[in-house]
Amino acid sequence: MTGQGIEKGTAGILILILPFAIGVVFLYVAWRWLLGAAVLLLALQVWQQYQWRTLSDRLAPTFNQLLKENQGCLTAVDLALAADLRIETARKFLVQEAARYGGQEKTTESGDTVYYFLTASAIGSIFEADDLATTIDVEAMEEAELDAIPQFNKVAMPRSLALIQAELAKRLSVHSGTITKRKTDPSFPEWSCKKDPEGIAWRYAPKQKLFVPLDLSGS
Repeated sequence: MTGQGIEKGTAGILILILPFAIGVVFLYVAWRWLLGAAVLLLALQVWQQYQWRTLSDRLAPTFNQLLKENQGCLTAVDLALAADLRIETARKFLVQEAARYGGQEKTTESGDTVYYFLTASAIGSIFEADDLATTIDVEAMEEAELDAIPQFNKVAMPRSLALIQAELAKRLSVHSGTITKRKTDPSFPEWSCKKDPEGIAWRYAPKQKLFVPLDLSGS
């Protein structure tokens, strides 16, 4: 009985030691491969971080220009179109910049994600609680500035509001990037008139960076 007990105890110890011994042998034989794999993974991570920093530096001027044009309102599609990026890359960059500069992220009814950044040009704007949109009264603009906008109808729409790009895109049910590409087109008023739910034509005022309604009839 004693001999059998000793044999069982020895067998139990061997069962516990055997996996440990196999592990030690494996590490002794393969440690160079394991170390090489770890170095490669670390090098790959460093290289990816370097590539991302380089891309971020390249995108910074485009990002800043879009913020200036859109008064701090930007979507991933806007950036992707302007910088020729994949939409996933543009979204990742905007998430990074929003975290860095305290930008606000909001999902619209259509499912698009809009990022709002507080810029110098937007500090004086009024942020609405529901959609963080900004509207600027046309009457606050100087008469000379309004007169410089062709065919602007101040009589038919005395309380008209000038809109920023994000607001006009929402009103016309198009993406902000579409407005960016079309706003300097001579046919923009006719195109916007067809898209507008009330048949109002819009013209871009580059000096004020606003979109104002106008009368295409000329009356």
